[in-house]
Amino acid sequence: MGDAKVNVRRETFQFNDSADADIGTDSYLIDGETVIKTDGDGARSKAGVLRDIERGKVWIEF
Repeated sequence: MGDAKVNVRRETFQFNDSADADIGTDSYLIDGETVIKTDGDGARSKAGVLRDIERGKVWIEF
C-alpha cells in the first residue's frame, strides 16, 4: 500500500439553523437539513464553518 492523492474542493451549502449561530464558527449536523452550534458533548458530527446567515438559513463551508 502506498500514498494516495485525493483532490478536494471546498464548497458552501445552505442549511436550516436550529440556534443562533455565529459567522466563522464551527457548526454540527443534527440531520440532513439542519445544523446547530454545539457538538452535543461529542454526539454530533462537524458539518463545517458557518460563512453566512440569510433569512433564517445558514451557509456552511465544507
